[in-house]
Amino acid sequence: MYGAKGLEIIKSQTNKQKLQEIKNIIISESIIDTLSLVEIKKYDLNDTLLCATNGQVTKSHKDLFKYFNDNSKAKITLAFDNDSKGNDFLEKTKTIFNKLDIQIDKPILKDFNDDLIVMKILNLNNNFNLDDINDKFKQFNKKIQYMLDKKDIIMNDSKNQLLKDIKNDYSILKHITPKLHYYINTNELFNKYSKIIENSISNNKTY
Repeated sequence: MYGAKGLEIIKSQTNKQKLQEIKNIIISESIIDTLSLVEIKKYDLNDTLLCATNGQVTKSHKDLFKYFNDNSKAKITLAFDNDSKGNDFLEKTKTIFNKLDIQIDKPILKDFNDDLIVMKILNLNNNFNLDDINDKFKQFNKKIQYMLDKKDIIMNDSKNQLLKDIKNDYSILKHITPKLHYYINTNELFNKYSKIIENSISNNKTY
């Protein structure tokens, strides 16, 4: 990190290449987002330079980007947040790289760290979209509705196992819901049954 100017640059210890030999330069608002994108898209750290602006784009950042533009042959990946500030940073930045190939990567959620967390927790593939997240919530709802519909005919052992699975799913989905509510209708897909689940957990009983 360069003083108070908010520039972070990371290069793998095994990456011995000079700037002119670097193939990818990734720029995001925070280094954790840059690292998350690397993990999601499986970039090779031996030819990739990671940069973060720490939530701002100042003259110091622009000077660095101009240096990259004039002295690098890398593909530039701009990976700012999926919000109004991220869009503003993108507009301020993309015109600087007029000599290099630019790739714009937008996170599905607010940022790539949120994407990585949700991808891992829901066991999604690395090119997931909002429909894939919606499907996980729909599957959860279907599982609960099945139990409610069949509660009088399911054997107790099966019912208890199903309830255990539902409680586990509920805990997982509740954990990630704050990251999702701006992007999918979690009220419709999740909260419909939340009171039933919470009552069951607190009472430690089946439906």
